[in-house]
Amino acid sequence: MHASNNVNLPIEEAINRPVFISYGKRWDFDYFLVNQFSEEFTTELFGNGVKNLEELQDGILITLKDDTKILSKIVVGADGINSIVSRKLGKNKPDKLKSSTFISSYFKNVENLPENNQGEIRICYHKIPLFFYIFPLIDNQVNVSLGGNTK
Repeated sequence: MHASNNVNLPIEEAINRPVFISYGKRWDFDYFLVNQFSEEFTTELFGNGVKNLEELQDGILITLKDDTKILSKIVVGADGINSIVSRKLGKNKPDKLKSSTFISSYFKNVENLPENNQGEIRICYHKIPLFFYIFPLIDNQVNVSLGGNTK
């Protein structure tokens, strides 16, 4: 998320907040987020990618691929390491030597999952660091991923 310089977002960490971690499929999470947007404050525009972002005095100017222009106070980017929001507004340049790549898959009808819904993460070192994880989902499904450093 990137907020223009003239937006004040007072965020405070709650004291004694219980820790909550939930696992879910990415497309289910995206669907949930889109459906939680208030129509009073948001506009949904699907199928028209972002061409450019520019921070101005009164907000963030978003230029879409069809040259539509939108002025916004807040922009949320969820498009990965090469995010246009991160590159244009955060001036972030990904370090390819510190990047990783992975493959992920979902499996159905998995038996003997932990009753407390715990995930499992393993990190193996054999010249390059690897990671492997299993996250339980609903209905006896799991997300399994294997990845490692790209260098």
